[in-house]
Amino acid sequence: MHSCSGAGTAAQEGNKLTLTMTGDESCAIDAIIESGKVTLPSTVPEGCAYYCGAQAKLGGAAFEKK
Repeated sequence: MHSCSGAGTAAQEGNKLTLTMTGDESCAIDAIIESGKVTLPSTVPEGCAYYCGAQAKLGGAAFEKK
């Protein structure tokens, strides 16, 4: 269960993508979009840990469009 999962909203303004979870804990992350890649900051709000199991974490995660 080393994974993260959540639902919410995503709002883009320029190269900034704000991800806001709608679960039991407060979690809003300002990610950056560059060259088709979304990168989360290395440090995210404490409430975001709620959305991850075991040793998984959202901080520093990156997602590439394929």
